[in-house]
Amino acid sequence: MNNILNTIKVLQTPTKIKLEDILNELVIKKENMTYKWINLNGDKFNLQKNPKVGATIQYEIDGKKFNFLYKKWFQTLCKEADLPTDIEIKCWLKQLQPKSHQVHTDSNNNMAHYNTICRFTIPLTTGPPTCYFDKVMPTDYFYIRKTKHNFIMTKLHEAEEIVVTKLHDMETKEEIEINGELPDMSHLSHIDPQQLYGLNIHTIGEWKIGCMHFFPFANLHSSTDFDNFTEKWMLNGILYSKARQGYLERQLKK
Repeated sequence: MNNILNTIKVLQTPTKIKLEDILNELVIKKENMTYKWINLNGDKFNLQKNPKVGATIQYEIDGKKFNFLYKKWFQTLCKEADLPTDIEIKCWLKQLQPKSHQVHTDSNNNMAHYNTICRFTIPLTTGPPTCYFDKVMPTDYFYIRKTKHNFIMTKLHEAEEIVVTKLHDMETKEEIEINGELPDMSHLSHIDPQQLYGLNIHTIGEWKIGCMHFFPFANLHSSTDFDNFTEKWMLNGILYSKARQGYLERQLKK
């Protein structure tokens, strides 16, 4: 599991990135990731039978052009967040339908051969916030939580259902038995309580233009309720470096 970042960092910063610029200048390909994932893995893993769950549409963007346009801006933000500045950026434009995200993690997208630093999200429209919980999974694969102890883990495009009895504290990495306690449910009514056992709310990441969220790959998080919105847009991606891992950790400690 990547250990460069062990907390959530939300920066308030004048954004340099606009939705219309990404759509008009950088988008290469569009795909419905929710239904692609269902078709790949069959009905056994179909969470979309739940009418409370929306879809996620992903747009591939021109990575070289994005880095050329925005890397220096990212480096300034990384310095402010005490993250390494020797970075490369890989990201996607995503369009979220209401209540599209249940409790899940973002993965390292099979980039383990790089020195990955963290995930990031840049809201490109306003909307209700993201809820980041205080627990992480033991690896940087993609996880969706189904019940108290059942998770779907996707690794190298192959998914399997696994049983998990312990989660890791995000900050200390201590293993903690999943208990029967629930977090404040006032903004999580679209999520089955079975997905929330053993979690506490760590950070409410405001979904505003001008925000940047940095978070660990393995962090469990979800959307909050947003009945009054038809969609939300964001850039979601990975910061990584070609520098060796030891060098990155030393830079982070300075």
